[in-house]
Amino acid sequence: IQEEVLSIRRQLGGDEDYYTLQAEHRLAITLHDSGEYASAKVLKLHVLDCCERKYGDQDEVTDNAMDSLATTLWKLGDLHEVGHLQEDILRNRRKRLGDNHSSTREAMKTLIYTKLELGEQEEAKAIQLLLVRSMVGKFVKKLRRPSDEASL
Repeated sequence: IQEEVLSIRRQLGGDEDYYTLQAEHRLAITLHDSGEYASAKVLKLHVLDCCERKYGDQDEVTDNAMDSLATTLWKLGDLHEVGHLQEDILRNRRKRLGDNHSSTREAMKTLIYTKLELGEQEEAKAIQLLLVRSMVGKFVKKLRRPSDEASL
């Protein structure tokens, strides 16, 4: 059924239509979930390519497509490419959302895990430090009272 939906969406909106991309992504997730990682990778690569062209490489939709592709590449054992994608995701989220955003911190945690799996301990430590600093900054900001800000 999902293949039929994708075919209809392509006829109605074209390859880069938002709803076509959603349908293609849903089919890719179904393939991933059924263990057909190579087929899922092909579709997810196409979705990512379309998202980058349509929305740019720093858009949230593009980030989500990168994250989904990274999940499939992890299953295929391509940890180096996973690391590159996760670095891009983190860079984009830091720029778009800042270090204190929960999505940015989640990207940091995911990249730390990947770096450790790749044996890149120093890189993982540097990201851990960044994560801790962002969390401390968040708590300090919450603890400040309005009168504290006026005296700065």
